[in-house]
Amino acid sequence: MNLSFYSSFGDSNGLPVPEPSSPFNTMAFSSCGQLLAAGTEIGRVFIFPILYQNQLLPRTHICPSLSFSVPQPKYDMNRGILTNPYITSLKFTPEFQLNPKLLVSSSYSTHLYQIKRDDTSSWTKFTSQYDCPHKESPSIQYRGEHIQILDDLRLNEIVYSDFYCPNSIFVASTNGTCLFEANRNEVSMLSVTSDRITCADMNQQFQELFLLGKSDGALSLYDMRQQPENLSPSFEIKIPNFLPKDHLRENFTEIKSAKFAPNNVFFAARTFGDIFIFDMRNPSQPYSQFDLQWFKRMDSITVTGMASDKFGLEFIDDIRVICGVYEEKMVVWDIEGQNSTKIELKNPLTPKKTVDVTANQCSCVAVNPKVDLVAASAQESIFFFTIDEEGGETVS
Repeated sequence: MNLSFYSSFGDSNGLPVPEPSSPFNTMAFSSCGQLLAAGTEIGRVFIFPILYQNQLLPRTHICPSLSFSVPQPKYDMNRGILTNPYITSLKFTPEFQLNPKLLVSSSYSTHLYQIKRDDTSSWTKFTSQYDCPHKESPSIQYRGEHIQILDDLRLNEIVYSDFYCPNSIFVASTNGTCLFEANRNEVSMLSVTSDRITCADMNQQFQELFLLGKSDGALSLYDMRQQPENLSPSFEIKIPNFLPKDHLRENFTEIKSAKFAPNNVFFAARTFGDIFIFDMRNPSQPYSQFDLQWFKRMDSITVTGMASDKFGLEFIDDIRVICGVYEEKMVVWDIEGQNSTKIELKNPLTPKKTVDVTANQCSCVAVNPKVDLVAASAQESIFFFTIDEEGGETVS
């Protein structure tokens, strides 16, 4: 299988980039594949039209039609702390909608937006320095309407949010999980933990099930059918038990990402250097595992703070996983065939640049649910790839 470059945004000085720019941190496609939402470290969200009449837009037309900043006070008066505008999670409503709702989480609050089709708007320049090079830019324009803010003082920093049902929002923070009843402004705490939660994911078929990854390398499955509150894990996996000995270093065993597969039975867990696949029916041992990246001088890497870097993780289908690594690259891993390909995040029309082997990681990845398209980000750029069948550089 090969990922062929299709389009890019933000990787060339000749393209109009909305200012101020900042590295992208999270992305999500809408359920119908029409839109891509991308969030940055400074609290800005970009909306990209992707499909028109269920067809992929021309490559020159894939650029933001909407960008907005999430309202976030610099100082939280109720908590007495400084806040961070960093966008940690984006999720569209699971239903197919022309004007979908979008969950945007940052710092200690989750915001509910509605992304509305705006047929009356026209193309505007993003900056005064550049004219838009797309003379036939699409007429697909959107506007964002802020509907509601969800917050609870019992929650620490939010790492994940998703729609449990149209009016119920699941939120995972570093210290616990809860359900917000948006219409009634009620909150039910599902679980509270003393171990720092680093990531979460909700099963799309059995939405009562969710995964929590933690800083100590524990990965837990929870079932909301168990009881209304004070949930205990259905099972817990200690990922460090399966790591190679030389990978058992402090801060490098935490779970960076956790994802359910499309079959809703397999799930993946990603640490700094390794990725594991588990079968929910037999979680005692990994179904498969793969050594993604490791470096000889890990002591110096720890000093530079790389242990806290984030990497993208997503399933292409039931047997293929795509995940980010350094050097602005991503790896596609075939679980069954046990082979992998490495893809460089690069526009072939732009000059090749030198990237440090321990810098500029692929921080987030998203797979379009309706067409064979992958979006991946590195720093302030987003790259789009179509999925083909053969080719690619084998990872050594």
